[in-house]
Amino acid sequence: MVVVANRLPFDIEKLPDGSTRARQAPGGLVTALAPILSRRQGAWIGWPGSPDVELEPTSTDGLSLHPVTLTADEVDNYYEGFSNETLWPLYHDAVVESRFHREWWEAYQKVNERFAQAAADLAAPGATVWVHDYQLQLVPQFLRRLRPDVRIGFFLHIPFPPVELFMRLPWRVQIINGLLGADLIGFQLPGGARNFARLAKSLTGAVTTGGTIEHEGRQIRAAAYPIAIDSAAQSALAATPKVHEAAKALRADLGDPKKIILGVDRLDYTKGIDVRLRAFGELLKEDDPAVQDAVMVQIATPSRERLGSYRRMREQIEQQVGALNGDYGRIGRPAVHYLHQSLPREELAAFYVAADVMTVTPFRDGMNLVAKEYVACRVDGGGVLLLSEFTGAAKELRAGLLVNPYDTDGVKRHLREALTMPSVEARRRMRSLRRQVLTHDVDRWAAAFLSALEHTRDHLADAMHRLPSEVVAKLHQIAETQRLLVATDFDGCLAPIVDDPATARPLPESMEALQTMTATPGTVVAVVSGRALSDLEMLLGPAERIHLVGSHGAETSAEDREETSLLSPDDAKRLGRLRLELQQITAEYPKVRLELKPTGIAVHLRGMDAQDAAAVTASVEENPATWPGVHLLRGKKVLELTVVTTNKGRALKALMKANHCTATVFIGDDITDENAFGVLEDGDVGIKVGPGRTVADARIADPGRVADVLNVLADSRRRVIKKRSQHAAGTSGPVAKDQQPPAS
Repeated sequence: MVVVANRLPFDIEKLPDGSTRARQAPGGLVTALAPILSRRQGAWIGWPGSPDVELEPTSTDGLSLHPVTLTADEVDNYYEGFSNETLWPLYHDAVVESRFHREWWEAYQKVNERFAQAAADLAAPGATVWVHDYQLQLVPQFLRRLRPDVRIGFFLHIPFPPVELFMRLPWRVQIINGLLGADLIGFQLPGGARNFARLAKSLTGAVTTGGTIEHEGRQIRAAAYPIAIDSAAQSALAATPKVHEAAKALRADLGDPKKIILGVDRLDYTKGIDVRLRAFGELLKEDDPAVQDAVMVQIATPSRERLGSYRRMREQIEQQVGALNGDYGRIGRPAVHYLHQSLPREELAAFYVAADVMTVTPFRDGMNLVAKEYVACRVDGGGVLLLSEFTGAAKELRAGLLVNPYDTDGVKRHLREALTMPSVEARRRMRSLRRQVLTHDVDRWAAAFLSALEHTRDHLADAMHRLPSEVVAKLHQIAETQRLLVATDFDGCLAPIVDDPATARPLPESMEALQTMTATPGTVVAVVSGRALSDLEMLLGPAERIHLVGSHGAETSAEDREETSLLSPDDAKRLGRLRLELQQITAEYPKVRLELKPTGIAVHLRGMDAQDAAAVTASVEENPATWPGVHLLRGKKVLELTVVTTNKGRALKALMKANHCTATVFIGDDITDENAFGVLEDGDVGIKVGPGRTVADARIADPGRVADVLNVLADSRRRVIKKRSQHAAGTSGPVAKDQQPPAS
């Protein structure tokens, strides 16, 4: 794999004696990507950080580094000009006004072409090239022309702006066309992907369906892939004795205050450093008890100091710090400790461990990895995160205290709350934050993006080749229906079966295909599972436009909640008695896991030896399964006892009726899915995943083929709908072959 980014992961510094030295460059992109590429023995193309420096390719930490030389004029015009005074403010909701200069644009094109040429020269035949960030948005198109054989991904680390703001850009069409050279375009948030698709349609005439864009005979995907950190490594670093001792020393050096408030930012006008300083200052002025014996530490990493706006901002921040220390500091005890420097990872981790409150208050930020680093470092379970709601991280780290940085009173109120939060509440929130950060790490982010990229080019042709021909034929046939319901089980379909159900995760390609299906007109999408609804919501995340049906139909997602069955008092008593009985039956079998659900209990037998599993099964079948009002559902190495009469077949019929569907596709793998297959009628399609007896009329080999089914069905349905719209507009006869959307 080849990564193309504006900067190499190492800055090359000139020393007074004329020699050079390398040090890791600051920034979220390096933090996220360097560990991944090192493990893959990949190549990184980028600028070394100093103008007019000619360097040979080199290797370090498993990375092959390929420098691109920029002249001083190119740094001024391409980087500091167009990238940072035109694009950066525009993409950050015009926090300051963008400046538009033609010579900057000309330099931007020239440098992007040079980066593309470097990638074309380095990439092996059929290689994957991953281009990063706003400085290189023309590279995909230039590289596509030079090397049509390579697979190209692009990821934008900063926010993508609203359509109305982007339209200010004089070179808006060229930027959109540049990005459309990629096979997959990744954004931090779904809103960015939607904005891009709208612009591609309006500015280039591309045909868009959800996140799929048809342009110049190609299919391009635009989707959200929220970036993450190497959370395990960060957490392990924070747990080392060296970092713990450094954190203790920091607190002592700060005068052993009751509370330490920390801010860590690149010195940038989007970061809202002045907001937190102002809020802290007003609390000090009001002599608020929350800030008695509290100090603030602000670490401001130097950034773009040749730009006048950044120099002025630094002066303003440092004047603010000076005023606060002059008004409220004491001898040997300033109110604010201010560091204008980059810190090594270990030292920064010590600050995270020492800080009681982490303040992250940008006016706009694509993600903000500092918030995630702080959470990963809190191995002690303490600390409070104060987080701007205008960061991408706020969509994931909901257990933090979310603030509006434009509302000074609100920031003050939440800062006071953070400083006075009871330990029990703080630890509850931090547990939730750490679960999110440690689960959704950088490897998972990269795997999701690269897996999706792997499936972009010719994915439909490949998918049809992998599926049995009779399945493909049935999918093409049912795609003709007026209103289609597409429903699937979770375990064994979207997610492979695992020994511990708590560790099951959906395959990224299946989730992407499911989301694509939701954007197909006239199509209703549902996940029908034996899992509790809360499990499905947690595992599937913000699954927009997907109906969730849990507990074999006893629970439904918000829009369908009027259908939800509630336990009667008798059912509730029966469920309590059932739990006690099952606990007694399974007490002597440590490998059995009981899963409590709203209307029943699942007895998981996976991981047990056959003799013990048979003994537990016999005890369950002979006793609680025979009780009046208790219903037994048998699955793959699981017995589920419910006190409500429901099954997936009834749930599926309810979905069909509620959504006025004319045909249904249901994908299932388990014995409990046979009820759903059984309610399907002529014209419907039931697809069994894996071996075993079934009444379904089609079969696929394993969960890896579910994404293929969904992709083939979505593509076939889009073609049908497009043909109908052409007829409705007055076009007669079949669509010409050269007018049909391509299969890849």
